[in-house]
Amino acid sequence: DNPEVTECNFISLETIISSDNEKQMDLLFKNLLSPDQIRLVNNRMVKNFSLIRVIESLTILDSKKIIELVEELIQNLEAKLDLRLSNARKIGLYVHISCMIERLIRHSEIVDFPDLDEFAYHHQREIRVIQDAVSVLESVYSVQVPLTEVGYIHNILFVD
Repeated sequence: DNPEVTECNFISLETIISSDNEKQMDLLFKNLLSPDQIRLVNNRMVKNFSLIRVIESLTILDSKKIIELVEELIQNLEAKLDLRLSNARKIGLYVHISCMIERLIRHSEIVDFPDLDEFAYHHQREIRVIQDAVSVLESVYSVQVPLTEVGYIHNILFVD
């Protein structure tokens, strides 16, 4: 809730973690931090709120370890795919990928993806980039990420 402090700008926690709030963050911190520092603060908030959600849903993985690995994976995807993901998409990736790894360890991965062959044909570059990014998780957790799971990661990245 807004504390109604007139000397201070206010941005709700819900806005920070659920939407693309770059302009509001810039306004709040422009006199205190550089644009890179503002982005770092934003990314850390998203990471920490994602960690809370992941901790609640994982049972066999070390949630802090998986969150660190997923953070690197997201940065890798943003750089290689030339993306700037919204907070909502980042949170979606943290939660989906963390739960995906746990599902893969339990051998209960998602096996259905609509029009998988068509997806594979039209998105070869993105698939290669995503597969390269998840390869670190595959080696750490001794799992193989199937194309169906790559498809869902792709949808989090690109589909509205």
